[in-house]
Amino acid sequence: MFLCINASAAFLLILLSLSGFSDGATTTTSFLSSSEKSRLHDVFRSALDPFSDLGAAYYAVFGLKLQGASVPQNDNTFCQSILEKMKKDNYESVFYSSGLWKGTGCKGQLDNKAHIRQLAEDLKQD
Repeated sequence: MFLCINASAAFLLILLSLSGFSDGATTTTSFLSSSEKSRLHDVFRSALDPFSDLGAAYYAVFGLKLQGASVPQNDNTFCQSILEKMKKDNYESVFYSSGLWKGTGCKGQLDNKAHIRQLAEDLKQD
């Protein structure tokens, strides 16, 4: 047997069902205490000062951005460190360097276009 619902009742039913989801998406602010957020912020900051691992620095920068915290912006020393640590023959290193370069607003060109083309060719062969 089918249940007949008029238009206003259907609208009300939909509205009520959606109101349960109106609390917003679950974010870190939903379940982390202020002390946990502060600790996470400190962990991200420590990964950047000074950084030795491109991957850790990449995730630290984007973690800080997600928290709404400031990140190094076009800092010449930081940008120079990215260039020094980038291994041009390592795709993972090129990925993290490119992300850091863009994420921190470093100026100038990061010499990675040839490496990206090589990666595309390598992927085509696989």
